[in-house]
Amino acid sequence: MNLVSCYRTNWISNPLSNIDLNLNTISLFEFNPNNYTEYINNLISILDNDEIKRANKYYFKKDSTQFITSRAFLKLIIAKYAGIKPKQVNILYDSYKKPYLEENSNLFFNVSHSDNCALIAVNNKKIGVDVEYIKTNFDFEDVLNYSFNKEEIQFVMESTDSLASFYELWTRKEALLKAIGKGLDETLIKLSVLDGNNSANEIIKNNFNVFSFQPSKYHLAALAVENKLDTPKDLRMYYLPDSYTELMKYLSPKTK
Repeated sequence: MNLVSCYRTNWISNPLSNIDLNLNTISLFEFNPNNYTEYINNLISILDNDEIKRANKYYFKKDSTQFITSRAFLKLIIAKYAGIKPKQVNILYDSYKKPYLEENSNLFFNVSHSDNCALIAVNNKKIGVDVEYIKTNFDFEDVLNYSFNKEEIQFVMESTDSLASFYELWTRKEALLKAIGKGLDETLIKLSVLDGNNSANEIIKNNFNVFSFQPSKYHLAALAVENKLDTPKDLRMYYLPDSYTELMKYLSPKTK
């Protein structure tokens, strides 16, 4: 029987100078995509033509900037792991629009951003990450009945902080769905993500660990990773520097 094991954890931030390129390590990179607007020309030069066209389709400039920054950083990070140039990173999409690397089947990644917080997760197993800005005026009760099962609804409604509990479970479900490449449809309510071990259903084809954490005062996030039954000791978070020069100092790949 497959399990979905859910935990709360505190990620300890590590300096980017000590980046661990072992894919057995679960690595998480955090940054504020709004801090790099002055470097946008440097970042857009990393993207391919299709990615630039996608960036230009956004109606709001802030959304375009977030996409450019997140995609450029993703390609820089993948290139660092793979030992290639960022321009050589070719990101493809499956039928569920889940991004993947055809040429690096042992490198899995996922990206999420909300407001001024963005996260990139990397591992050698299927992985998904979700971060949400905590909207204090959000009427989450309208979402409960079609997203959560009875036990989860009870957990949220009886919590001393129902809003935080809602976002905790919501991000866990989103991270799991992103890891397995499923969309937000009827599968959401079938995913049980309460603390501890949960029996998986037909949606989950393997064991998953899901870690809840708070990257900032105003955000809640979760990371789901395949095949990690015991709580991994190697959880590494890196906060990317706001300086492009400092960033490239550590992310410029040593090409093969």
